[in-house]
Order: sequence, then structure tokens, then C-alpha cells
Amino acid sequence: MGNEISRALPSGAATVRPNVDARPRPERHGVATSDANASARARSVIADLNAIFGAANGHEQMVVQRRKHLAIGEGALRHLAAMNLHSVSTARAQQDPRLGEMLHYQSAVRDRIEAFRASNLDLYLSDDPQLIHLSEAKLVHALYDRLSKTMPDAALGVGCSESAQCCFSHLLDEGHGVDLELMHLKRDPDRIAMGEREPDHAFVVIGRDANSDPERHETWNEDAVMCDAMKRLVYPKAEIEAKFAELRIFTQGSTRTEVLARAEGGQAQLTSR
Repeated sequence: MGNEISRALPSGAATVRPNVDARPRPERHGVATSDANASARARSVIADLNAIFGAANGHEQMVVQRRKHLAIGEGALRHLAAMNLHSVSTARAQQDPRLGEMLHYQSAVRDRIEAFRASNLDLYLSDDPQLIHLSEAKLVHALYDRLSKTMPDAALGVGCSESAQCCFSHLLDEGHGVDLELMHLKRDPDRIAMGEREPDHAFVVIGRDANSDPERHETWNEDAVMCDAMKRLVYPKAEIEAKFAELRIFTQGSTRTEVLARAEGGQAQLTSR
């Protein structure tokens, strides 16, 4: 058959072969679009997984930090217990027979603080709250520490202010490298003007981010913890509302807090300005 075709062609004519490249091809636009969609979906899934794993890692780090802050607070409470410090308000409520002894030592410490204020007027006229509160916290802690060592069997009475000051000063001495704050409930001018009892409670906060609002605990980072030295309690930010409700006799329903002294990374600045 091939020879017959060749003889039938004119002399010098080339055999014509089918042009494979010229054949029509099926359209692939739909396939390309499908591949692009699949690729986009894959990228979206990967991004979602990265976000999930990132959030999980962030939560895990927060939990680790919170446990660290709680452990620091618990260590401070053990230190205060070893100093034989006792809450005067608790002793009064429980009719503790050593209440008189507690009040005696508390009054002695407060008298020393008043003497310190009288002999350091320049400090109090400097209008530097950070330095004032830091100085008093250090002095109160030193006085109670001396009493606990010279009279280890004495029941040393403290209020919330002295407890928080001792706790804050001790944590500064320990050097844990975390942010520390000596705080109290913010005073309410309206209550004062009306002659009502105002909020009165002091405590230490460990690990609060300085970018949060110090007056509103709901804005604080989740690993921040509160150390209530007088009540011998340390608890995370999530429990503050409930704990304050339990302490209504001191809080008067208030939850607004105020910083008296702050130590970034556990290092107290000598001035608040």
C-alpha cells in the first residue's frame, strides 16, 4: 500500500505527515481554576492550623507564667507565716486571746513609722509617692523582721497595709525578676464627702502588664495574680471579683485598685517621675 501511494505522487513531492501539534486540544480553564481553588483552600487550612497551634502555645505559656506567679506569691506567704505575723482583724473576729499582744506590737511598729515620717519631712514634701511607699514598705518589713527574730514566740499583729508592705519588700529582696506592685483599693471621694466608710484594703499584685489599666483588673493579663498577705491568699486575676465580694467588709463593694509602688522586673525605681 505504501509503495502504491508513493508511485501515485508526483516526482519530488514529499510525503505529508499529520501535524500532531496542530490538533485541537481540550480547554483546561476549568482544571486551572480548580487547581487554584484547591491551593487557596490548602493555604487557608495551613493558616488556620498555624493560628490554632499558635494560640495553644500562647495559652500554654500563659499557664506556665501564671503558675510561676502563684508559686512566688505562695512563697511570700510562707515567709510571712514564718515571721509569726497575725491579722489583727481576724484575731478580733475570732476573739483570739493574744489580740492584746498583737495590737501592742502593731502599735509599736506604727509609732516607729510616725517617728520616721516626722524625721524625714523632706521625703514627704518631695511629692514622690513611689519613693515614700517604697521607703515605708522597707522599714515596716525590717521592723517586723527584727521583732520576729528577737522575740520568735511573740504574736506580731498586722493590718492589711503592714502585711502587704512586708510581702512587697520581701519579694523585692528575693529578686524573682517579675513585675511587682504594692496596691490598695482606690479611695472614693464621694464616700468620704458623705461620711461613709471608704474601701480599705492593701495587697501585692504579681506579673501585671504595665499596658493594662491598673484601676480595672478586668483589663489585666491572665497570668497576673493577687497576693492578699493579710488573708493569706494568692489567686489569679480571674478570681479577683469573687474574692473582693467575700471581703466586702474591707472593699465596701469597690473593685477599683490603685498602684502605690511598682517594681519593673522586680527592680523598684527610686522615683515615680
